[in-house]
Amino acid sequence: MATFSGLALLLAFGLLAGSQGGYEFDAMRASSPGTAVAAVMLVVTLIGAGSKAGLVPLHVWLPLAHPPHPATCRH
Repeated sequence: MATFSGLALLLAFGLLAGSQGGYEFDAMRASSPGTAVAAVMLVVTLIGAGSKAGLVPLHVWLPLAHPPHPATCRH
C-alpha cells in the first residue's frame, strides 16, 4: 500500500509540474492545467495522501501494519 500511495503522489507531482516539467513553486504556480487535469490531480493526490494518512476507505491496511503490542510489555 505504501508503494501504491507513493506512486500516486509521484503521478500527482508529475501532473502538477506540467508539460514544462518545472518543479519550482513559481513554475508550478505559473502553469494552469485544464479543468480535467486539475480534477485528476486532485483525485490522485487524495488517493495518495489519503492512503498514507489512513483516511476511510483507504484505512484497511492500518490494522495489519500496526498491530497492538503484547499485554506483557511493561515500560
